[in-house]
Amino acid sequence: MSTDDLLIVEEQGAERIAAHVSQRGAQAAEVIPDIIASAVAAIPVSKRMRWGRSRDEFLRPVQWLLLLFGEQTLPLELFGLNSGPSTRGHRFHHNEWVTVSSPGAYQEVLRDAKVLVDVEERRARIAEQVTA
Repeated sequence: MSTDDLLIVEEQGAERIAAHVSQRGAQAAEVIPDIIASAVAAIPVSKRMRWGRSRDEFLRPVQWLLLLFGEQTLPLELFGLNSGPSTRGHRFHHNEWVTVSSPGAYQEVLRDAKVLVDVEERRARIAEQVTA
């Protein structure tokens, strides 16, 4: 930036020197993995546990990672694991890997794999079964 790029503006009754600066942002897919890693590390958990040989700690052992941005699987290494496009179905009723193609497909894919992600849907299903 040179002095030719500077402006004099009046703000709150005083003249100030200012400049218009445009800075292109990073691609969301590039910054999301770091944001997720920082957010997970900052989750306040009163009792953390370790598993395996790792020094990583979390509320429960993390067994796989699914990180999608649209239809793109974003790379993330966390807890010694690499993210991928798959998750697991219910451990007794559908103990298989299922692929999630997009965030919008997440609930339906897991519902087909016998996992009810939506808390209200799960609550309603339990209430329905209790009264049946």
